[in-house]
Amino acid sequence: MPIFMPVIIEKEDDFFTARSYGYGRCKGIGRSDEDAIKNLQEEINLYNQSCINSEKKLRIEKMVNNIFPKNCF
Repeated sequence: MPIFMPVIIEKEDDFFTARSYGYGRCKGIGRSDEDAIKNLQEEINLYNQSCINSEKKLRIEKMVNNIFPKNCF
């Protein structure tokens, strides 16, 4: 299901910058507002994928620590 978030688009010189308050560190830059939004979407997708991978890694580490406690060796 798509999630709709407000996007702020600013124009500076010949470039557009797209940002969203929900993803403070993500921004998209492009020569048109459409390009900036497309680049913002890619940044958000990369950020989300990074969070998912980090969460998976933490879950695996927790499982391993439960199976092999550090104090058993």
